[in-house]
Amino acid sequence: MKKAVCAFLTVILALCLLTVPASAAVYKDSLQISLSKKEITVGSYVNVTLTYTAKYQMTVVTGQLKYNRAVLQLASESNNYNDTGSLINIAEDFNRANSRSIQLKFKAIAAGEGSLSCSMQGFSGGAGADDNEGSASAGVTVNVVEVKPSSNTNLSSIKLSEGTLEPAFRQGTTNYTVLLKNSVEKITVSANAVAGDSTVDGLGTFDLAVGENKYAITVKAASGDKKTYTITVKRMTEEETREAEIKERENNPLLFVENGVDRYLVADISAIGVPDGYRLSSVQRKDTEIGVLEDIYGKYKLFWATDSNNADGAFYTSDGDDNFTRVNSILSGGKIYIIEPFDEDITVNEMFVPGKYEAGGASVDCYKYADEKLSDFYVFYCYVNGEYGYYIFDAAQNTIQREPLLLADTAVALSSKEEKTEEKSLVDRFLELDNSRKAVVLLFAFAALLVLVLIIMLFVTLLKRAGRNSGMREETDISRFQDENEYIDIGMLTEKSADGNKPENDGF
Repeated sequence: MKKAVCAFLTVILALCLLTVPASAAVYKDSLQISLSKKEITVGSYVNVTLTYTAKYQMTVVTGQLKYNRAVLQLASESNNYNDTGSLINIAEDFNRANSRSIQLKFKAIAAGEGSLSCSMQGFSGGAGADDNEGSASAGVTVNVVEVKPSSNTNLSSIKLSEGTLEPAFRQGTTNYTVLLKNSVEKITVSANAVAGDSTVDGLGTFDLAVGENKYAITVKAASGDKKTYTITVKRMTEEETREAEIKERENNPLLFVENGVDRYLVADISAIGVPDGYRLSSVQRKDTEIGVLEDIYGKYKLFWATDSNNADGAFYTSDGDDNFTRVNSILSGGKIYIIEPFDEDITVNEMFVPGKYEAGGASVDCYKYADEKLSDFYVFYCYVNGEYGYYIFDAAQNTIQREPLLLADTAVALSSKEEKTEEKSLVDRFLELDNSRKAVVLLFAFAALLVLVLIIMLFVTLLKRAGRNSGMREETDISRFQDENEYIDIGMLTEKSADGNKPENDGF
């Protein structure tokens, strides 16, 4: 019995001892070292992050970081890191946190393995707190390699103050020619190398002699390799310059002359917008595609042209023989109103007088109100959306609308104008539609044809059914007639006289 009691008391005592907290418990914390790059070149930098994680809230963490000084050099600046020459002493105030990251920066000074190893201790002591200590260690290696000298001898670009390289610049092409007018006396050559550590010679500003001038651009790579680009600049004589200018103008697909002034077609006309009744199209001029606005009613193909300063834009038509004619027009409300000549024999209402409208260097015939107070209003005869009509233009507000009062006899005048409008067949109008509208028309035509066929089939079916009903009635009547005749014949036979003669008719 005593032995059992002693054993029981021993177990109870052991359990009590285990439940009593230690005054200075030591346990294992964790430390992680991460690198911004695992491999760097000599002269570059690497960021090292030390992340210490503790089980308890730490007050302060201290440690020592050892690294390969033959390969790495500390580049961080902080009073918390004391580089003693053999290792780095670290002291960080954790402010009772469980985890904290410490940033260090190193510069690679030589090729090799830049090993880093660190051991750290945490302490959680403080007023009213238990004293707990922890520790952890970790290591990592960054690979430092020598910077290999670049052997890239390519240029990324060549730029000239005058002229254009022929052919266009490419890194692998080393010979170029440039043709310049006689009036060009100097040229500036600049270029850039692909590799930043390469040197480029042969750049600058040079005087040009008449004839050929050769310039060499030499690229020297860090490895010592070289490549030379050669530019042959030909400065033409005055006669050669005149001939080249004539040839250049003749071959320019965008250039034409209007009243002695150069005008330039705009190849991409989409930026102007597409007015109602028009669609984008294109034509070929000197092997170049030029955009046009094509009237869906077939009357106009409009080019857009400007002056040499990309100003004074206007629409033009072409006769196909390289002759261009300015189209006087007004753009308003998404529509283009093309101004047409007036008929010479029209009778105008007395409230209007002949006038001129000056715009864009062009003078256009018009009618104005006789009242000077309405001097900003101009009446034109316009073509818009396939129709002709008289329109009044408010120059002050840049708006336009129909003017029904211009003619003394409006009905007669309009009917005479309408005769001028070319009448087109349904087929022509169908062909002028775009593909989407053609599809709709064909769909409706097919639906109408299908309905017509169904109606015809229904009518035929009804006729056949009516015929069958009529035949049945006729057969019934014939059968009935035959039955009556048989009855009459039988009746008559039964009433014959003894001598065999028929009796007289009693009403049958």
